[in-house]
Amino acid sequence: DSADKAVEKAKALNANVLQEPFDVIESGRMGIIQDPTGAVLALWEPKKDIGSHYKNVPGSLCWNELITTDPEAANTFFTKLFDWSSETSEMINITYTAFMQGEMPVAGMYKMPAEMVNVPSHWMPYFAVENCDESGTKAQELGASVLQPPTDIPGTGRFAVLQDPQGAVFAILKMEPME
Repeated sequence: DSADKAVEKAKALNANVLQEPFDVIESGRMGIIQDPTGAVLALWEPKKDIGSHYKNVPGSLCWNELITTDPEAANTFFTKLFDWSSETSEMINITYTAFMQGEMPVAGMYKMPAEMVNVPSHWMPYFAVENCDESGTKAQELGASVLQPPTDIPGTGRFAVLQDPQGAVFAILKMEPME
């Protein structure tokens, strides 16, 4: 509801403020923070622009996932900052936390794998695609690198992690139909 209040709350929860809240023309207001584990994110207060108008359709954002060095600290921070709850389960050899807003999962989190020792905590956006394998191949043709080849996640869908030619890392996901 308020970027200013959210940034103040984040400060009280030991976040590092990278950019105090500022107006983005008439679209909204945002502040940029770094959570106590080092992951950076922007807090958005909508005005004329709510932000994303589409979600979970091919070509749009469909999920956000925190890969963190300290899941316990991140869980405490984000559940308090956004008044979320969290549900933890075992998935594909990792402990996975779903952040919940009421009954709706809104983001996920897992502990940074050992092989990513030099990677800081970060948020990974997932974009919906119609076909993960075809989209991964097309991305490679356009200059992307494949960091995680297309892989099935039972009960969720098929995903891949890519790095664009400028170095941005993101995931693509073909979601399984919901029952």
